[in-house]
Amino acid sequence: MIQHPQTRPITYWLALLAAIGVIASQLLDIPAAWHEHPIVGVIEGIQAAIFVVLAFFWTTSQARWPWIVGALVSLLAFGGIIFTRTVGVGGGKSDIGNWGEPVTVIAMVSYVLMMVVAFLHLKNPTK
Repeated sequence: MIQHPQTRPITYWLALLAAIGVIASQLLDIPAAWHEHPIVGVIEGIQAAIFVVLAFFWTTSQARWPWIVGALVSLLAFGGIIFTRTVGVGGGKSDIGNWGEPVTVIAMVSYVLMMVVAFLHLKNPTK
């Protein structure tokens, strides 16, 4: 059942904002990630696609699973950023300590926003 846009809770709009941030940051970073570690580029492409699908379901259904998936993917991706910025991926050290890269900042903010919004929405889906 599709709700009229004015009746949607604020969590929908914030989730869509987070999805736009994730999609944009991943699509912008894919070429560089692919060049350094192709698997990271593939993962970023998959994340962007997942958030396109999630945005569709957030706007067309009232199901809980898109919110849960969004939070879990965000948690894993945020953990991945922490891992690549502290330990490195596959012996690559170029990202270690690189916390201020604009694409990384957008991604981290978007992941945290998604986790918080999903929690709030699942806690009280009518607000």
